[in-house]
Amino acid sequence: MDASPRWHSWVASHPVGGLAVTGLVATQIVTYLGYCFKAIGLPTLPWPAYNGALIGGADTWASPLAQYWAGQSMHYVNGIVFTILFGMVARAKLPGSHVIKGILYGVVLAIV
Repeated sequence: MDASPRWHSWVASHPVGGLAVTGLVATQIVTYLGYCFKAIGLPTLPWPAYNGALIGGADTWASPLAQYWAGQSMHYVNGIVFTILFGMVARAKLPGSHVIKGILYGVVLAIV
């Protein structure tokens, strides 16, 4: 399945914007999958809750809702920024095919 010529021309004239949209969509998909892991017997991964606890500590926020939204914001910022970094810096420097480059980048981010 190919992307439309309109998308290709838009990304060609807005490379950082295209990466930001890609990062937004990818982050949304991964967030959804993190909640669906329970369906296949794995623990859920509520990234917004985890990031909210990291930002303010588990007991420092006035409400779990504030902690959730702070974590959700940080989760999306991370997803978009790391996608832009991959597209602008790492993609040109990593060896291998596109899939191998993505896997290497993901492994490095997971280790860091």
